[in-house]
Amino acid sequence: MEKLTFENLPEVMQLILEKLETMEKLITEKQPEKPESGESLDIQAASAFLGLAKATIYSKVCRGNIPAFKLGKKLLFDRTELEKYKEENKSRTKYQLKIEADEKLAGRFKKRIYTY
Repeated sequence: MEKLTFENLPEVMQLILEKLETMEKLITEKQPEKPESGESLDIQAASAFLGLAKATIYSKVCRGNIPAFKLGKKLLFDRTELEKYKEENKSRTKYQLKIEADEKLAGRFKKRIYTY
């Protein structure tokens, strides 16, 4: 790069602005599209999204475990609610369960100080 002087300042600023624009384009192209909050899934899409059989989803909806709504005769699911359901019902590993149990037990036993 050539030496920065007052005379070539406008050209350097133009070069910086062009590079900044290309960086912005690259960043916006690489960002994944977030699902819209109002996006609804039918039973087929919900089955694929959760990785469960349709019969399992129907039984969980009847028990009130999975949030759903009906539009006419169609059973529909909100994508954000399904994501929340999926996150809440992740199975934890034995190691994670042991850590949680240890944390609960550590807070349970407190050292007593006796004064006489």
